[in-house]
Amino acid sequence: MARSMADLDWRPTKLATLGAVALCLAASGSLCAQEDDVVYFAHPRLRGETRIVGQVVEYKGKSLEIRIDGEVRTVAAERVRRIEFRKHAQHVEGDKLFAAHDFAEARNRYLKARLAEPRAWVQRLLMAQTVWCDRHLGQFEGAGTRFLDLLAEDPETPYFEALPIAWLSSPLTPALEAKATAWLASNQPVPQLLGASHLVLSRHRSAAMDKLQTLRFHRDTRIAGLAKAQLWRAELATASSAQVAQWQIEAEKIPEPFRAGAYYVIGSALARHKQPEEAALTLLRVPVLYPEDRNLAARCLADAAALLKGLGRTDEAAHLERELATRYAETRDATEAASSQKR
Repeated sequence: MARSMADLDWRPTKLATLGAVALCLAASGSLCAQEDDVVYFAHPRLRGETRIVGQVVEYKGKSLEIRIDGEVRTVAAERVRRIEFRKHAQHVEGDKLFAAHDFAEARNRYLKARLAEPRAWVQRLLMAQTVWCDRHLGQFEGAGTRFLDLLAEDPETPYFEALPIAWLSSPLTPALEAKATAWLASNQPVPQLLGASHLVLSRHRSAAMDKLQTLRFHRDTRIAGLAKAQLWRAELATASSAQVAQWQIEAEKIPEPFRAGAYYVIGSALARHKQPEEAALTLLRVPVLYPEDRNLAARCLADAAALLKGLGRTDEAAHLERELATRYAETRDATEAASSQKR
């Protein structure tokens, strides 16, 4: 049965994804006053969460190590839900600025906190946060470099969702083109995927497409799924209705945290094939399910609003425009929408 716009809940369903959500209760001096770390994790047999209190020794993509009464215990990383821990004062300020969408200043604070932070696992979390800042600022050269540095420190990083893959078309600067070309020439799949995403709509399209065709069969389902969706992005203008229908099936096979870009591509394709209702519903999955991908979520809200206007559903379109203006005010799409309304 077809869904209506009312079926979508506009409250974000998940927070900015960093593997573990880091919390801090109070700041005092250079670090928060809290002495012990608290790890919340899913119990293998019980419903809900269980917590353990101690000192986190290490946290990587495969496991978390925590010292309790002098003994180090190990928890599988996939069971970790969130961590409460002591933060440097610069880290606390960075989080406040991030929440206020001042990403340039938040990045500066995170970088300062990283220099002062003695714990390697917190240093990596801070690096992931700087990647998100770069992404929100549209600075993909820095975002990609930082992410690959993070991946080099922990190939199984729990912060893989920060991967700064390109979905929106934007001018390819000489610096980013050079960096993306170097990534594409790497012998590692993640930089290859990253480089291809920035070059697939450029004069390097052929080389990027060749790499994506190989990556779509990668054993890592995240890499394979993202490579497939990037190929759809390259084929958007020529895809048939049957192809787009197949994309919709294939998108559900991509690991859930990595579907945002695929939904954007499919929604755009459905709009091209004059299916505005279904296109709008598909696009709106991004701000509902992936609000942390701020620029992509904003673009999807703007495009969905335009589709609804075309259907004469002005009230619903106005609701989306208000959402864009209030929740994503710092994005280019919100700024352009505000400027067009003034004209």
